[in-house]
Amino acid sequence: MKDYYDHPIYFSESLFFSSTCSYPNLKEKVVKACEMIAKYSKKENDTWSLWVDDEYLAGIDALYFLAKKDPNYLYLIAEYIIPDWDDEHAPVVIEDYFKKLFKYYGMRKEFIKAFVVSDNSYARGNMFPEWGYIKEHFEKNPDDYIYFKELTIKKYVNEESLTTEYGGNRIKELYTDILGSDYDEKLPEYWNNEYEGVLKEINEKRN
Repeated sequence: MKDYYDHPIYFSESLFFSSTCSYPNLKEKVVKACEMIAKYSKKENDTWSLWVDDEYLAGIDALYFLAKKDPNYLYLIAEYIIPDWDDEHAPVVIEDYFKKLFKYYGMRKEFIKAFVVSDNSYARGNMFPEWGYIKEHFEKNPDDYIYFKELTIKKYVNEESLTTEYGGNRIKELYTDILGSDYDEKLPEYWNNEYEGVLKEINEKRN
């Protein structure tokens, strides 16, 4: 199929995965395929390696349909969006997909896991209706904040580096994203104490 300008339109991936996600007996294979897609993106660490043509990115629709069928796999989209994602040419992946799924599901713990799994600050900010949304959620739901800290410690204890590509601290970046503030802004006392406490525990377990 081609568009008005005689460019090919790639519906095959969307149609294939939207269909296969409807068959429980195929779920294991679909999950494995989506895990491979996310791992490939992370391994290549280059948005350009995912372009099918000048409009379509390989893999994202497969991850979307799986996550829409089962929220346990929301984190794969977060993994797929690499730290240095080309948000100039491919902003829709960051700005639309998570918001659509949030509108579909509402707030749930799987979004917290995706928030922690994500290594892209802009993507974390676009998972929710507005920047700072998750801060208010944590304040109203302390058990979810505890869950966030557990996931964060578990992840970063095993990470090779705690430094961002720009020389900042990845844990501090995570906390500034909770607040929806800039990295260079000073964290409020409570959140700074929380950040320092989590960072200390991570460093102790890494040593």
